[in-house]
Amino acid sequence: MPVFKSFLSSKVFLIIRKIGAYILVAGTLLFIIAGSIALVYENDVKSFFLVKLNQSLNTKVEIAEIELSIWRSFPDASLILHEVKVHHAKPYQGAGYFLTANEISFRFSWFDFISKNYSAKRIDIKQGGLNILTSLKGEENFNILKQSSDSTSGAFEFSIEALDIYQIDVHINHEPSEFETDFLIDDAYVNGEFSKENYELGIESELVFDFLNSGTTRWISKKNIDLNCLLNVNNEQKLYEFTNGKIALAQLKFGIAGNIQLTNEAPLLNLNLNGIDLDIASFLSLLPDEYKKSLEDYDSEGTFYADVFISGAWGSNENPQVKGSFGIKDGDINYKPNDLLMKRVQVKGDFSNGEAHSLKTSILNLKQFAFELNGGIAEGELQMNNFDNVYIKSKFKAKLSLSDVADFFPQGKVSDLKGKAELDIDIQGALGKILMTEGILTEKLNANGFLKLENASFKITGDTLTYRNIDSRIRFSRYDVFVEEFSGFAGSTDYNANGSLINLFGYLFTTNQPLGIKAKVQSQKVNLDELFTNSAEGADNDEYNLKISKIKSQIKY
Repeated sequence: MPVFKSFLSSKVFLIIRKIGAYILVAGTLLFIIAGSIALVYENDVKSFFLVKLNQSLNTKVEIAEIELSIWRSFPDASLILHEVKVHHAKPYQGAGYFLTANEISFRFSWFDFISKNYSAKRIDIKQGGLNILTSLKGEENFNILKQSSDSTSGAFEFSIEALDIYQIDVHINHEPSEFETDFLIDDAYVNGEFSKENYELGIESELVFDFLNSGTTRWISKKNIDLNCLLNVNNEQKLYEFTNGKIALAQLKFGIAGNIQLTNEAPLLNLNLNGIDLDIASFLSLLPDEYKKSLEDYDSEGTFYADVFISGAWGSNENPQVKGSFGIKDGDINYKPNDLLMKRVQVKGDFSNGEAHSLKTSILNLKQFAFELNGGIAEGELQMNNFDNVYIKSKFKAKLSLSDVADFFPQGKVSDLKGKAELDIDIQGALGKILMTEGILTEKLNANGFLKLENASFKITGDTLTYRNIDSRIRFSRYDVFVEEFSGFAGSTDYNANGSLINLFGYLFTTNQPLGIKAKVQSQKVNLDELFTNSAEGADNDEYNLKISKIKSQIKY
């Protein structure tokens, strides 16, 4: 048996040696043949390529060096262009180039050497820049292909079916619509029958956006975007239709469907963006920097969904129609400095920019919003119309600890807030330009409902007094406020009051508006030194000043 095993081992070894020898010989022959082909046909390939390039392009091309490689993209051959500069297409005039690249390679088959019909089916572009520009006159720099070109026997044909792009900076500036963007194509693969008038285009890309502007609005800033989609391309109509599109933006994933049509005036959009089970924190990261600063102390968890439709022209003087629905499910928001958690955040709403596609006709409708804060609850609904002069209609109910509210929203001039509050209120009216409004406010804003405080206390910045042990029930009735109960301490002064404040909103929010007061106030102890002291540090003034408005009341009781 050992002899038999030894025999088999030696036989297998001999077979392996023979196979290895055949492979080595075949490889050597292939290397010699390939090298010979490259030496024999290199000048012809370069010549055919340059002739065809000049026939096909509507612009000038500068190439530092051309190299033919048999092995780089084996089993395909590659014609490699080094330090390429493609000038702007006519009639566009301007500085720079349409395309620059450290390297552009064209792949074709070895069999093309025999037939001398070189057909490039793939282009690899590495490290450079791409400018897609449209002037105010509608002159475009990217129409680099001639409308028609004669086919020369033995020529280098461009039957491109795939593009592989790596590290290309892209700048797009459509001056008629004031649309401009800068982004890096970190890696992208594009496939399609580009030589046809109509074809399906596949795109897989990793993009790094510096910015995307439309007019004076910056929509995207410093974001990574992954795009994976299929497009039906109609070159004659400049129509690009998404059949299966997915966009990943800052870890948010959206489906995209619809189409984009390019015109000299402005791009025409007909798009649907759909996002499901999105991350709240990632969504908030898309906000402009000035808004993100106010939210940097908050962490959030939960899912966010959105379904947005965009339809119409998008330019400097016109906006497309935008409408959609959105919401938050089971959200949690944590205020990190105080480790206070707002739980079970629920939001359901929709938005439309209206008939005029403007802020003036925009409507934001929060059909439902609710949350829990350390055992307290709040819920409501809100509608906002006309973002030029905001008109609101809102209902809100809450039972909350005032200290929890202060700890979760610490901004403001009120400190040491304690106690319990119950609020049930309906508010309706215009708010947008309320501080600049002259005249009667009763047509601007009104409220109905009540506010109840239990054992409340607080301090106001710049005020030396502490307000404490406050129990109150205040009723709102359109433009007036009725104080059914109001008791507590201002410093060491106690008070118990009831009455009414007529036209309170007009007095607070507009100029030259009267305030009607009808009240009964009782006190067991009044400390005038505390109530009328001058709060300015270092002031030396023993006199008290009590001012009564000279405006006569226009309200009858």
